[in-house]
Amino acid sequence: MLNMKDTTVKYSEAGIHKASMPVGKMFVLAFMAGMFISFAGVASTMASSTIDSPSVAKLVSALVFPAGLAMVVLNGSELFTGNNLMIISDFVKIS
Repeated sequence: MLNMKDTTVKYSEAGIHKASMPVGKMFVLAFMAGMFISFAGVASTMASSTIDSPSVAKLVSALVFPAGLAMVVLNGSELFTGNNLMIISDFVKIS
């Protein structure tokens, strides 16, 4: 398990890598992430709309939607929420 200092250094290195990524590549990765999340939203809505019981429909929806986040993580796409820790790169000097 990583300690706090090592974790901060890892986040900092990831932030530097993301900040140095070409704009075109970042745009394509962001577009893909939005596409994956929207596919998951549509699939979640479609899966839950055919069920009569509201509680079961919400359960099915909650089980289907995270597939979008899994697609984002597995494909290395870029979501805004994943880039919020990039500010650590400005505060930590990597030795």
